[in-house]
Amino acid sequence: MFGIISHGVALAEQGYAVIPIRPNSKAPAVSGWTAFTEPNAEVVRGFIDQGHSGSVGVVLGDVVAVDLDILDETVVNGVVQFITDRFGRAPQRIGNAPKTLLVFRGDGSMRKRSSNRYRDPETGLLHQVEVLAKGQQFVAYGIHPDRGEPYRWVGPGLAETPLGELPVLSADGVTEIIEAFETIRPPLWEAITAERTGQNTTGLASSALAACSPRMDITDAQVEEVLAALVHLAEPREDWIKMGMALHHQYDGSEFGLSLWTDWSANSVLFEEGECKRKWAGFGQNPRRRPVTFATFYKLWRGGQYASDQHSRRPCCLRPWDVPQASQIPPREWLVGEWIERSVVSSTIAPGGTGKS
Repeated sequence: MFGIISHGVALAEQGYAVIPIRPNSKAPAVSGWTAFTEPNAEVVRGFIDQGHSGSVGVVLGDVVAVDLDILDETVVNGVVQFITDRFGRAPQRIGNAPKTLLVFRGDGSMRKRSSNRYRDPETGLLHQVEVLAKGQQFVAYGIHPDRGEPYRWVGPGLAETPLGELPVLSADGVTEIIEAFETIRPPLWEAITAERTGQNTTGLASSALAACSPRMDITDAQVEEVLAALVHLAEPREDWIKMGMALHHQYDGSEFGLSLWTDWSANSVLFEEGECKRKWAGFGQNPRRRPVTFATFYKLWRGGQYASDQHSRRPCCLRPWDVPQASQIPPREWLVGEWIERSVVSSTIAPGGTGKS
């Protein structure tokens, strides 16, 4: 068994904040998972007692991860060698080889950053370096949902590595890694931008409403920073849909915009593979309706309105409750005659056909 049962407690004892991951997925199995920022072996045992038996994830903040989302083995090896020579040997996890992920210690303030995304014109494969940080998580142990095989670690795994022994990575170090990737990658790889991948299939750009709702003049990195900060909005259904609409508008319905929404949505316990793509096809079909724009979420981020919601969530550990036999429940003490008080949670238990309804 690979996952929270086999490695969850060990990870927490090494100093990592741990959450359960849904089986055959990379998505968290619990709501409000961004609140689990402290290592706690008892919380992990509570997850297991609740029946969680899938993969195990590490919540990022004090920990950051360099995700080499690259399918060219030569480039991956070159970037890994640069990182090792410059920052020291970091725990290295492999899922869908040659893609690999390296784990570092951060200062808790770093946000997600990404390199440009490139396409190999010969193979059509996409390549990018992403630095995962605060507000995100990665699977440490479990079964890769696409390959159906366990994630593996090169050398000592994270469960054998105390957090304090991880090599340190700063924001400047992230810049160095991204610059190294740009140097190592083949020059023939084509940079993918919203302009190059976007195809307006809705006619929205020519509508009067689109002229009143222009796309924001911000970089992809700024968009990803906003997404990382507002990750808790991936769970409320209404906010999730609005974010999809906003990204669809910002990236003119392109595949790149869809990939951003899908990656962001995967942080939710409600995430379902393929659902983003199905919804994406229906966005922007009504040219008479004013579109939801990314400015809505950008202003929310700039105003810091997400912070109160994020910090108000606190970890909780639920335990099973043994319901007593109905005959053992004492008679209800009615407050007013035999009426049930409005706005008070209560229950009425009786055999069928006795008039509960």
